[in-house]
Amino acid sequence: MATLLLVAVVGPLTPAPAFTTTTITIDGDFSDWVGVRADPDNIAVDTQMPDDPDYPSQPDRDIYYANVTYDDDYLYLAWRRTAGGTKAITFGAYLDLDNDGLLQDTDRVVMWTVSTGKPHADAHASSPSAWILHYNQAQDGKTGPLLYPDGDPMGGDGDTPDGWASIQDGYDTPVEPMDGYLSPGDGIECEAKVAWSDLGLSPGTPITIHYASGNGESWGTKWKPSNTWKWIGNPPEYLEENRGQVEDNVGPPLTTGARAVSVTPDNWTGASAGTTVTYTHTLSNLGNLDDTFSLETASSLGWTTRLLDASGSEITTLALAAGETTSVVVEVVVPSGVSDGTADVTTLRATSETDSTVTDAAMDTTTIGSVTVVPDQTGSMAPGGTITYTHTVTNNMATTQTLDLTATSSQGWATGVYDESGATTMTAVTLASGESTTVVVTVAVPAEAANGTQDTTTLKAAVQGDPSTYGQATDITTVLPAIQIEPDNESSGGAGTYVSYRHTITNSWSATRTVSLSAVSTESWDVTFYD
Repeated sequence: MATLLLVAVVGPLTPAPAFTTTTITIDGDFSDWVGVRADPDNIAVDTQMPDDPDYPSQPDRDIYYANVTYDDDYLYLAWRRTAGGTKAITFGAYLDLDNDGLLQDTDRVVMWTVSTGKPHADAHASSPSAWILHYNQAQDGKTGPLLYPDGDPMGGDGDTPDGWASIQDGYDTPVEPMDGYLSPGDGIECEAKVAWSDLGLSPGTPITIHYASGNGESWGTKWKPSNTWKWIGNPPEYLEENRGQVEDNVGPPLTTGARAVSVTPDNWTGASAGTTVTYTHTLSNLGNLDDTFSLETASSLGWTTRLLDASGSEITTLALAAGETTSVVVEVVVPSGVSDGTADVTTLRATSETDSTVTDAAMDTTTIGSVTVVPDQTGSMAPGGTITYTHTVTNNMATTQTLDLTATSSQGWATGVYDESGATTMTAVTLASGESTTVVVTVAVPAEAANGTQDTTTLKAAVQGDPSTYGQATDITTVLPAIQIEPDNESSGGAGTYVSYRHTITNSWSATRTVSLSAVSTESWDVTFYD
């Protein structure tokens, strides 16, 4: 059995496959963000000076890197700017609470004002420096019409949203702690949290987030949308006008929404030519967003297939609510005249219609023959150990048959054939037409076997009295050390950064083992393990 292990030594970690959630302690120590920052779904980045189009570009408030994660109680945010500074700076985020891509009165802006002299922001202090502000839609002047009546678009270009929010125009006082903390010493980073309950949301609700920053508590100029431009600078350039010292275009916006799909299980069976085989699968929307999945089936041999829902209706798409699970059936029509031993693999694939990278598949293997033994398998075992392989033997003939069972090792190693319990030796089995049984094969690896040695053990089920009619499966066993870690790695990283190494630990013994993990750095650097 193999497992993957991440070792964080001191560059970004290897990306995780989905949105990462965890609990963050708001204290100015960003080591608990390491796992989050290993996942690109939790990261937003921006161009840096001198190529940053934000105006006016000021390194002490130019955000170029931002993160989000959450747990059952809090939404956690983090910002990193290109340079520290002594001035008060407001770190904040626009929150599209209903995740509709628009900002409007129901949405909120969260902000924390900190400085190197006052690195901690608290909404419950006597002079609070953290706020949950009401969002105000962009308006053409004081009394003019709304620029976007249906709500200001969050956009994918990273431009700061057009509306505005300020303490005077409406805010919500949080019940739970709403802390923010600047990294001590350099003041380059800020981390903060706000409770889901204070946002009026259930934990893990999908929301869209846009990051921004400003000097002091300034958070944009009223009635001045982001499409206000003028000639600025010397020599003059036609740039976005300063809207109350707010930038940044970190983007596109992040979302706490996660899309994922699962298709299970893989199946296999034996079948006769001219029959129809059915396979049942479970489809699960593992994300926290409702989604519609396109479904397709493909036979490796081009056989006719159909996909049916639980009611028996043919389908090509499936809508599933967040967390919902349902069953579907794949029908495979085996053509007449197909030779025994022919194997077809039919793949069922589900793909999100919103994000084509969200996809999963399961495979159905159909083997044609009077007698079938499935599946072929591979495994590893240490010298002196015994490995077990489980097979399904099926009688595909029209009448009851008694099948002789033998297991032969290419290396001459000791083998055994047993029933499903592994306790009773089997030399033959009687099966009715279409009936299957489970057969267990054991292969004993000699204590003197050299690492890397490979054995092929063949399990054969032959019709008694007609040995030319049989089915068989092969089990390939490779001799490996009892515990193996690979590969060796090397990399480079700047001072104060993290470097990650991915290793595979394999237990090739015949029993479950608990393995203690330890690491020694020749430079005495901190080393942390992640699963």
